[in-house]
Amino acid sequence: MNIRNFNEVKSIFFDNKTLKQTVFKNTFWLAIAEVVQKGVGFLVVIWLARHFGPAIYGQWAFALSFVALFAIFADFGFGTLTVREIARDKSKTSQYIDNIVAMKLILGLITLGLVALVIQFLGKETQVVKLVYFLGIYAVVSTFSSFFQSIFRANEKMQYETICRAIQSLSLLGLVAFFILNKGSILTISYAYIGAALIGAIISLGAIWRYFSKFFLKIDFKICREILKEAWPFALSAIAILIYYRIDTVMLGVFKENEAVGYYNAAYNIILLIITGVSLLVIATFPTLSNFYKYSIEKFKKNINLFFQLIFLTSFPLIILIFFLAKPIINVVYGKEFVEFSPVILQILIWSVLILYNYAIFAIGLSASDKQRTYLKGVISGAIFNTLANLVVIPKYSYYGAATTTVLTEIVVCSYMSYRFLNFNRIKLPTSFIKKIILSSLIMFLIIYCCIYFANLNLIFASISGLITFIFMIFILKIFKEIYYPFYSMNKQQTNSKVILNKKKYLIKSKEEDYFNSTRWDLIRLIRNGNNKILEIGCGTGNTGRALKESGKAAEVIGVEIVPEIAKIAETKLDKVICGDIEVLDLHFDRGYFDYVIMGDVLEHLYDPWGVVSKIRCYIKEAGYVIASIPNVRNWWIIKNLVLRGKWEYADAGLLDDTHLRFFTKKSIIRLFQSSGFRIVSIVPAFRLYPTSKSNIMNTLTLGLLESFLARQYIIKAKNELSKSFNNNS
Repeated sequence: MNIRNFNEVKSIFFDNKTLKQTVFKNTFWLAIAEVVQKGVGFLVVIWLARHFGPAIYGQWAFALSFVALFAIFADFGFGTLTVREIARDKSKTSQYIDNIVAMKLILGLITLGLVALVIQFLGKETQVVKLVYFLGIYAVVSTFSSFFQSIFRANEKMQYETICRAIQSLSLLGLVAFFILNKGSILTISYAYIGAALIGAIISLGAIWRYFSKFFLKIDFKICREILKEAWPFALSAIAILIYYRIDTVMLGVFKENEAVGYYNAAYNIILLIITGVSLLVIATFPTLSNFYKYSIEKFKKNINLFFQLIFLTSFPLIILIFFLAKPIINVVYGKEFVEFSPVILQILIWSVLILYNYAIFAIGLSASDKQRTYLKGVISGAIFNTLANLVVIPKYSYYGAATTTVLTEIVVCSYMSYRFLNFNRIKLPTSFIKKIILSSLIMFLIIYCCIYFANLNLIFASISGLITFIFMIFILKIFKEIYYPFYSMNKQQTNSKVILNKKKYLIKSKEEDYFNSTRWDLIRLIRNGNNKILEIGCGTGNTGRALKESGKAAEVIGVEIVPEIAKIAETKLDKVICGDIEVLDLHFDRGYFDYVIMGDVLEHLYDPWGVVSKIRCYIKEAGYVIASIPNVRNWWIIKNLVLRGKWEYADAGLLDDTHLRFFTKKSIIRLFQSSGFRIVSIVPAFRLYPTSKSNIMNTLTLGLLESFLARQYIIKAKNELSKSFNNNS
């Protein structure tokens, strides 16, 4: 391999160049980290279960779950917040590390105190109490490792995280092996966990200091308050998540014998290993989705849909295979001591994975879209349901009741998360795709069932037959086409639109300069006085924007203009002018930056006005406005020429301007804005601004019955209903 090829390969795996390459690189490195960490962790769990047996392993599982419930106080959601904020603004790195590390030191000591206090009231054996003490130290140290590694994730440099996690995992394996081979007790295993966590934290800290940011623990109480204010929903969410993931183990340890905890956790650890795949996707895409939500809401929606389809496609066959292979899996992994009870537990728990896989992308979407409070409500409701249900079922049904409660909890949380996320972001799931996957999965299930119970075939052969059937159904029903067709169609549409846009650009350039010189007083009158920030799309030579500033209605006016020569003129009058086509431009403004967006006679010139209206919505403040004017194709003059004369002739300007690509009536204008989350405040014919005009007089004489035929143009004021949507969905 020559140097050039080597550098290209190196760039693919170490640099952030394009979206697809960055996601691939992040996923690649995180896949390695997850495989190493989860693989080593699972290997250690198997070793502990096989070496110590169900009873002592049950003590270990209880102690680890117990301290996990408290460890979140030391973490406090700082890692997730750090990824989101630093992904958006890298300059925050140093101040986040300074203040968060200081807060974590204090929270860590408080956490250890709580762990030591609460365990005294549960009446557990002395060995379990000691395990809790040492594993509490491990849990607190681990939160530091996780936080430091979130810095790598925020910078989308997952290769550093992979190295640190791999070293920590291999250190754990080595230390556990040392203590087991030297016939150490279960207590000595906690020493191994503490040692590995310290190694991981130190290495991660060194990598940050060398490659990202030097910090000196400078505490700023104002910044600390801001961080705590933003982080607490993440912290409460994590507490709730831990409750409905760990409370079953803790309750089993309180109400039942240690063996029950051991049997249950043997199955549960397999579930945790299985969900690694979706966890990997979520971690890899979170920075990208956060960035998209801020700068390109359309890309955010498209990628959410794609990730959902990929997860939905892979989850069904995986769950069905594990359901049928539960007994041999438990036997191979844990041995005969666990075969009597753990397989049935696994068969119940596996359905929670199906649900978790399919709502995980919506849960992370809520966090990426700054709706952590909505996310919080979902996980809190799940935690409450899980706790109450376990209090009822565990004393009577033991581990089977705990497993069933876990599945029901996932259903509760999934229903809430999916509804809120989809409704708020106005995303429609591909129902045809979902039906086809469910149908294919049902056929797969029936094939495996018939092979086992009617044909008496081997489990492995039956499972392979079912999987082949599922793949066959995918091709028969053209499921892959449903995943990739929207992107193929979108690319084809973009190609076609570029041809039209180039033609449009040529036609617009051919207009006389007067075409761009108008001052839109009819639109200016709809804007209140004040220090408004205004975006004018199709700003022309900037006369409208200048008038806005001179009349005290705007502190800042930014224009978008497609014609370079005209844009240069506008630059002398406005604060900033972006030259380009609004349909393909990526606008790099913060969400909710503008009070108003003006589009005077613009939307009818666009290939996709619906997409543009939806696109600009995220840049308008909650309760901000769009001010627009759009020609009315139902005007009597157009109808007369079309119906009576058979004429539809374009002109240099007017209702049938030769650069118009779309045509609207009053009803279609209303639908255009309402479908994108706006509420029409007013939509009036332009002739109403001129009381003595013939059209206005005729409209008055006919009691407004002919308004839609007399109107040449409508003036629209539409309010962004983002705040209303949030209140309804948060």
